[in-house]
Amino acid sequence: MDDVTLYLRTALFSTGSADAHVPPGAVIVDCRVLERQQGALVILVKALKSERGKVISEQASVLEIPWSKIDHIARISA
Repeated sequence: MDDVTLYLRTALFSTGSADAHVPPGAVIVDCRVLERQQGALVILVKALKSERGKVISEQASVLEIPWSKIDHIARISA
């Protein structure tokens, strides 16, 4: 699996909990690619960052991100 940084066209958001939030602007996702599907990328999130690189969350979670939401991917060298 590849360690990558995703640059998303629009912000990720969470709802329905006490700490729900909608980050302003773009979201940067440091993650590990678990699976490449036809319509989405399945990732293990290491960190969510604001468009300025400020860490929003370091809570590990598995997300399925539609390809249409990803602007580009930067591979991280091992």
